[in-house]
Amino acid sequence: MNEDVVIIGAGQAAAQLAASLRQGGFAGAICMIGDEPYLPYQRPPLSKKFLSDGGTPESLALRAESFWRDHDVRLMLGATVGEVDPRQCRLALRDGREIGYGTLVFATGTRARALPLPGIDLANVFSLRKIEDVRRLRARYTRRRDARRGPRCHGA
Repeated sequence: MNEDVVIIGAGQAAAQLAASLRQGGFAGAICMIGDEPYLPYQRPPLSKKFLSDGGTPESLALRAESFWRDHDVRLMLGATVGEVDPRQCRLALRDGREIGYGTLVFATGTRARALPLPGIDLANVFSLRKIEDVRRLRARYTRRRDARRGPRCHGA
């Protein structure tokens, strides 16, 4: 019987589950699959310190990469699950790889819901859910701020 635990999602709940399994003595394989290319990270600082300070994704990480390695948690980052076959206890990633599991956990969190408002799809309306959302907002803000400054004149 396969004792491997596969966690779909790599957010805070997924990270805490993997850490708790190891702390509780679970010795089987643990694999966390996340669609973003980043280590599991905190989301609340996205709209606060990370946005204003221009932090790095590493500054948001819940645990260092060494923690996952030292606790034998396999991270499959930047990977998306395409199909789950619960009868065969297998899942297929969109890139064609297949993974077997004994226990499968869905810890995918939520998605930002687009409100049905006029203008919600305009270029200057942003939703902050992921690191890439903040990067797009920062880039837009920086371009607008630089444009407002206008040309600089230097004295002769």
